[in-house]
Amino acid sequence: MLAAAANLRLGVVQVGPVIERIRADTGASSGLAGVLTTIPFICSSVFAFAGSGMVRHIGDVATMRLALLFVTAGTLARAAAPTIDLMLAATVVIGLGVATLSVVLPSTVKLHFAERAGSVTGAYIASMSAFSALIAVVTVPLAEAFGDWRIALAAAAIPGLVALALWLRAPVQPPAPQLPEARKAHPRLRLVVTLALVYGLQSICFTTMTAWIAALYEDAGWPPGRAALATASIPILSVVSALLVPVISRPTTRRNWILAAGLTMSASLVGMATIPTTGAPLWLLAFGLGCGAIFPLVMTLPLDMREAPDDVARLTAWMLAFGFLIAAVGPAAAGALRDATGAFTLPVLLLAGCAAGAGILARSPLLDESRRTLLRFQPVPADADVDR
Repeated sequence: MLAAAANLRLGVVQVGPVIERIRADTGASSGLAGVLTTIPFICSSVFAFAGSGMVRHIGDVATMRLALLFVTAGTLARAAAPTIDLMLAATVVIGLGVATLSVVLPSTVKLHFAERAGSVTGAYIASMSAFSALIAVVTVPLAEAFGDWRIALAAAAIPGLVALALWLRAPVQPPAPQLPEARKAHPRLRLVVTLALVYGLQSICFTTMTAWIAALYEDAGWPPGRAALATASIPILSVVSALLVPVISRPTTRRNWILAAGLTMSASLVGMATIPTTGAPLWLLAFGLGCGAIFPLVMTLPLDMREAPDDVARLTAWMLAFGFLIAAVGPAAAGALRDATGAFTLPVLLLAGCAAGAGILARSPLLDESRRTLLRFQPVPADADVDR
């Protein structure tokens, strides 16, 4: 599972360090080249239900294999694609794999590690963050060593090949018997909307700051090399809190931890917006730790709210389908606001509100109804005493 999770963000992170080389060699505009980093988020929304359907019909192991095959094949195809159009098409394949991985991982946690859901989720999020930081660091040196950015992009397929080899050894089990469609526990709209907002509001902070935090500190007077360290600090610090906080959280306290992480991120973003260089280490530390804590905690919520792995996959798909749409608009919207106002102050303050909103919504009474809603849909055995 850790090997599979390592591939969740490689398709996004690997492009940024060499995006100018890609643009120069393919003749793409800056906007079109930037779409390479947006497509995986959009695909994670569009294809979320495809992953849920795969889990339901072919089981977790077979779904994991297909997801890793999509990611690996798409990564290699994008590296070899001669034009930007073909690179975009290959990125859609990567996005399909990432979307499927995002759904099948929580389902697999529920199936095999239900009693340790928080710690295992935190571990695979830490694996994702660690490999994201690694690929961000090695992409440019690889491109310079081989004199070709395509080889650097192809190197990102190695974690996928390793994970696929591991999962090919796992025995395929038939999917669990499914209830008739009318008797399944369909999540209520208000539950889905609340979960999607919690996920999307915290995720938009990550996607936007990953894209713009270096530019923010360059505007504040830092040299480019030092500003780049601000970007690297996010995944590196995320590993620490992703391993620690989910382990000490419990289903009964999970949402309190999300509130604390959201408020921590919010305070750090207010600091970056108003006095970015004064207390910069504190803002970066608080934001990175908050991001690392809140993401696995939110990903664990569907596991706390549903008992069957199939129901976990279904609820996760709903959460991601809408949540990723929110996250995808962040970088472009922040850039537009920066152009309109001449500074990052307003967009980063708005992100501070998003982070606080994610934490506050996590404590919403709308999420308290999840288990009661589920109980109403439990199947009644044919020989049950209905009156009793």
